[in-house]
Amino acid sequence: MNNAAIWPTERTLTVDGLETQFAVNHLAPFLLTNLLLGVVKASAPARVINVSSGIHKRASADWRARASL
Repeated sequence: MNNAAIWPTERTLTVDGLETQFAVNHLAPFLLTNLLLGVVKASAPARVINVSSGIHKRASADWRARASL
């Protein structure tokens, strides 16, 4: 079960130059699943489950301000 998430108060980058929230919330579960895919297939019947939260309901974005990033 993939259940990793962060909601930082500031925009930060990883050492690889990726936006941190995107890296943790999207790329990390994808990478972990790919690394474990052989084990998951060998454990059939098995499932990969991705969960999320409703925290997006508390967020907002001013897309005009983001255009300069």
